[in-house]
Amino acid sequence: MIIRLLHVMPKGPRFSPAPAVSEAAQAGLQQLVPEALGDYDVWDIPCTALIDLGENWCGARCPVCSSNIEGWWGHAMDTAALAGGYFGSLSVTVPCCFVQTDLNAVDYVEGQVVARC
Repeated sequence: MIIRLLHVMPKGPRFSPAPAVSEAAQAGLQQLVPEALGDYDVWDIPCTALIDLGENWCGARCPVCSSNIEGWWGHAMDTAALAGGYFGSLSVTVPCCFVQTDLNAVDYVEGQVVARC
């Protein structure tokens, strides 16, 4: 059996919608995909975290020069992580072109993000 999940992610990593906006988003998804089985959930977690795509992980590239930074990325995530796997600062300097950016700006090949919601 194939299970497919649809994640709708905010552009800003610290965005947290008001409850009425969350409810409207759920209602909109139910109208767009009425045949979906299961729940329509909005997760609003206490702090910014990596929204993991699990098996769909396809790597990480520099948002500036597109170099493969997957080997560096894991260490950068570990360094930035706070207790509980949440993040305070997302600022990093990529090793390929030494540009300061943030972990949410990394080009995640399959759309993985750092978010609160």
